[in-house]
Amino acid sequence: MKKNSKLLIFLTVLTAFMLFSASCSNGSSNGHTGEHTEDMNHEKMDHENMNDHANHNGKDSQSTKNQDFSKAPAQFNPNAEESLIVQNTKNITRIPVADPIRASIYVSQTIWPATHKENQPGAVILSPVGQWQTTLAGADLIHHPNNGPILLIHQDHIPDKVLSEIKRLNPTGNRNGTQIVVLGDVSNNVINQLSGYKIEQSQSRLCGNFFGSLKIDVSHRLANHFFEFHP
Repeated sequence: MKKNSKLLIFLTVLTAFMLFSASCSNGSSNGHTGEHTEDMNHEKMDHENMNDHANHNGKDSQSTKNQDFSKAPAQFNPNAEESLIVQNTKNITRIPVADPIRASIYVSQTIWPATHKENQPGAVILSPVGQWQTTLAGADLIHHPNNGPILLIHQDHIPDKVLSEIKRLNPTGNRNGTQIVVLGDVSNNVINQLSGYKIEQSQSRLCGNFFGSLKIDVSHRLANHFFEFHP
């Protein structure tokens, strides 16, 4: 009986000791886990702070680059124009010609390649080179309804190079079927040179003192934009 009692006490103490050991072990493990988690959180915060600092420095660096780029150049390259073959840049197309008639052809060939119907003009607009006021007013016709260039001509004839450009463009006709719109005061010879094309000729007249001697095209398509004043 005493042996059984002693054995029971021994087992009870042993069980209590094992439970206590297990409890201490879990507590120690939890403590280490907590410390490890805390260390990881600190590392994460340090990493985030480093990233924020790097991003801030990157923004400052980019801002400095943008400021430097927007400044006028401090030094110029004296050799930049030597042996220059191409005058155009990726953002600028230059028309290196002083003759206005040739310049109008260059512009036409730059904007209207005319390789197929979708990039051919509807109607070509002709204006005398000596009547810049009429040409300026006629710029309203470039987009709608003609979708075509202004080519400059002489008052009494059309240069061969302009006729060649008209042939190259091969205008398809605007919504009225017109292929050539002639602005300003031109001679009958100009009209005769355009045989084979459907032509619309817009007359011009002098306005009063409000415009001085300014010539304004008064075709029905420009009537809504320009008014005649009398002294």
